[in-house]
Amino acid sequence: LEKTKARLQGELEDLMVDVERANGMASQLERKQGNFNRTLAEWQKKFADSQAELENAQRDARNQSTEMFRLKAQLEEAHDQIEGIRRENKNLSDEIHDLTEQLGEGGRSVHEIDKARRRLEMEKEELQSALEEAEGALEQEEAKLQRAQLEMS
Repeated sequence: LEKTKARLQGELEDLMVDVERANGMASQLERKQGNFNRTLAEWQKKFADSQAELENAQRDARNQSTEMFRLKAQLEEAHDQIEGIRRENKNLSDEIHDLTEQLGEGGRSVHEIDKARRRLEMEKEELQSALEEAEGALEQEEAKLQRAQLEMS
């Protein structure tokens, strides 16, 4: 009985050591699991942040692309306006030339021709001013387009 008791006492002590070792391992594994969970949470946050950055970058790229197309359309419109003003300017210049020739030929009275010439020169100056203004606007639009294209790059 005494031997059995001693043997059981020894087994109990061995089992207690095993239990303490198992508890230590369980505690260590719980710490590792906690560290893993924190690391996982950090990576999940980094992933979510990266997703948000990607979505923002894509939205910005779409907005820049839209702005670039808008600026290109404005640039084309400005080119068309300038071309129209140049044609009108040439027509007026031709008309002034014709009137000047008529004056030399005596086709109209000097007063009427001078009056028409002044009127046409005023129109020409107005058109020249409008042309310069349109060219300035065109240069601004081209600069905007270049900035938008640089931002897209």
